[in-house]
Amino acid sequence: QRSSADIIRQTAQELHASALQKELLEAWLACVFEVAAMDYSTVLGAALTITADMTSLRASVATASASAIRLTRAVLQQCGVPSPAQIEAEKILDLTQQCRSHKVELWCDLTEIGSSTPKADLGYSVRGRIAWSLADVWMPQSADQDAVRDYCLEDRRVGGATVAPQRELAPSALGGSLLLGGGSSRPRRRSLDFETTFDSVESGVSFGLGFFKALGFEQPTDALVKALHESQPSRTAVRIVMGDDGASEIEVGFSSTTKLALKNVSQAFGFRINEEALNRVWSVAGGGYESAAVLQLVANATGIVPAVGFRLMVAK
Repeated sequence: QRSSADIIRQTAQELHASALQKELLEAWLACVFEVAAMDYSTVLGAALTITADMTSLRASVATASASAIRLTRAVLQQCGVPSPAQIEAEKILDLTQQCRSHKVELWCDLTEIGSSTPKADLGYSVRGRIAWSLADVWMPQSADQDAVRDYCLEDRRVGGATVAPQRELAPSALGGSLLLGGGSSRPRRRSLDFETTFDSVESGVSFGLGFFKALGFEQPTDALVKALHESQPSRTAVRIVMGDDGASEIEVGFSSTTKLALKNVSQAFGFRINEEALNRVWSVAGGGYESAAVLQLVANATGIVPAVGFRLMVAK
């Protein structure tokens, strides 16, 4: 039986990641993922997410806070990153203390695969009890951060009725990139997460997609909204990524206990899926793309693309 690390390696190979992307991924797998797997008692979950156009891959593992800090130091040392990034890594410790967190997600991103400018990044997300005052200090100061806070705290109406999540809507995680922008002493990006359940599918979908409008991104079509309703999501998770210029990316994920209709969602905004290629690539992760655990919509300056996430087993 293949290990989860080997599944991630093979998926990157199938996607035709560049040599430099695979080199960074291999360092992360060796220093973070596989080391975490050796101490199974501290691992809290792992996942692999792939965009439907097969240009992006994210591998992640969630582990206990103390282990996460040690693993992060190891991979940065292995990659030979400059000292400012090492300082950024130490902020994980500060965040875990401020958030009273016992869980940190460590991730490796490969993006723009197959292009002339393939990119790779390492980062983290600290989950815990996060006050808006801390989130406002953590995220880059911009009108977009104000817009996110205002949107999350406002009452909203869906189907003629005021709806609210089943618990107070505060950020569920803070995170960021460990690698630095070109010539900068600041991280490339920082992130703010929300995760919650709603009383109805309609309110959950409406809340998640509302971030696109609140931050001025491309708006979902009626057909896309309908396709998401049909997938019957049970949880909504959102990640807002910001740099010094404001929001650069939004990830809206919908978890479901039923099959997720990626094909219908993709067709809803004219995205043509190469089903043969997807089945070949995603079968590596343990099943066809329709059996994925999470459906995501990833929006950035180039538009919106669907993605699917698979839960991975992490064991010795």
